[in-house]
Amino acid sequence: MEAMGLESNFKIKVAEVPNVEAAIKHHERYILYNPEFVNKVNEVTKDKWASIFILAHEIGHHLAGHTEAGLKSCPAIELEADQFAGFVLGKMGATLQQSELAMYYISNIVSSKTHPGRYSRLAAIEKGWNKAKMQKESASVFVSLPNDTL
Repeated sequence: MEAMGLESNFKIKVAEVPNVEAAIKHHERYILYNPEFVNKVNEVTKDKWASIFILAHEIGHHLAGHTEAGLKSCPAIELEADQFAGFVLGKMGATLQQSELAMYYISNIVSSKTHPGRYSRLAAIEKGWNKAKMQKESASVFVSLPNDTL
């Protein structure tokens, strides 16, 4: 949330869920996670960015209003959350490969009713990551302009 310049308005909590999910319970926002799943992702990828991506993806569901609207998982909203997570990881300094890492382990190659296929998800992550990179580049160009050009 700090990378986005936003205050957190949700709680992160261990729960009996299959993996990680964004939820609203008793009018409170949560990121619920299964520690076994997170540990497995960390173990398999040997990289902290994979778990950070997964959390950022779920935060993306909250910030995009998917949880408030009560939307069920579908490819379009999953891609939106993937793009957000790619953007966040780009802002945080992850490489594109680090940003995409989790998807190689947690996504299916083919699409389903609820989730897009791996290559669509990787493209969404790259789109978000590139957006963060473009912002960084334009900010550095602006900072390096001489004072008399402002």
